[in-house]
Amino acid sequence: MNDAEIDGLYPSVYLRSNDKCNDNQSLYTLQTYTDALFSGLVNRVTLYIGNEYVRITNDNGLDEKICHECLFALAGQPDDGHGGPNEDVYIALNRVVRPESDRVGMGVCMATLSWVCNPSWN
Repeated sequence: MNDAEIDGLYPSVYLRSNDKCNDNQSLYTLQTYTDALFSGLVNRVTLYIGNEYVRITNDNGLDEKICHECLFALAGQPDDGHGGPNEDVYIALNRVVRPESDRVGMGVCMATLSWVCNPSWN
């Protein structure tokens, strides 16, 4: 129930709320960062994920933070719908394998995962 999502769908990034905050159990967009992935302007996007917190930056000047109870529950909160506390973050990245298809964009060229202790949340 505490499974929020961050979706990159060219050219924007969408923050989707967890199931607890949705009356109809469908994804609800908390925030949209328009053109956060815009080709030719953006080469790097960085996401910081914490308990009820997301920060997104890119190399074109975007630096946005959102604290919201409907984001990721990563402080041991119970998950009433799916067992014990949430302690995991799942990451899925893809590339468009066949650029000649009807899919737009090129996907992820490279990804780096790092753990940051006590980043500047404010």
